[in-house]
Amino acid sequence: MTCAMKGLNGDFYDITFTKNKFHDPKHMSFSAHKHHHLEAMACEYEEKNLRAPVIVILGHHPAFYLSSCAMTAMGNNDYMTASAFLKESLRVTPSTTWGDKFMVPADAEVIIEGEILPGVRQSQNPFGEILGYAQPKMDVPVIEVTAITHRRGGIVEDFWPGHMDHWNLGSIPKEGSTYNVIKKMFPASRESI
Repeated sequence: MTCAMKGLNGDFYDITFTKNKFHDPKHMSFSAHKHHHLEAMACEYEEKNLRAPVIVILGHHPAFYLSSCAMTAMGNNDYMTASAFLKESLRVTPSTTWGDKFMVPADAEVIIEGEILPGVRQSQNPFGEILGYAQPKMDVPVIEVTAITHRRGGIVEDFWPGHMDHWNLGSIPKEGSTYNVIKKMFPASRESI
């Protein structure tokens, strides 16, 4: 589902869809790919042999999830991007594990807090990917769960990987991001677009 991390040396939050596999009640995988900002952020922590704080957000407003698929630059505060998609401020609250050093979405149905363990990997996959093929087995970082909070009667959303709902969620915000990149690269074509 959607994971969020806070920049090690910057005051920004990055939100990205990842795959998280349950291993046992205290451990789950963290599968951010090389092109994800979260992977770069996790590597920054790992290079310093630090545990990287991360949250998994299960259940929120659909606009929140659309914002998590927008193609934003590294260092962009994705909590602000989520606010833009929601057309109102993203309500946040201090996390259970880190307090106000790591704010979490207050309106999430379930929040799993944890820390990515430096140098620890476990096997994950095969996984049905957005284009309908299965990703091969790979070793990915491991999250040690530190807290789970939820709304009373919280609802966990999910979608069927490798099928149409997977495709739609990822493609809608990327279409707008791609349009903005093209407008910047070809300014003379603005009138015809």
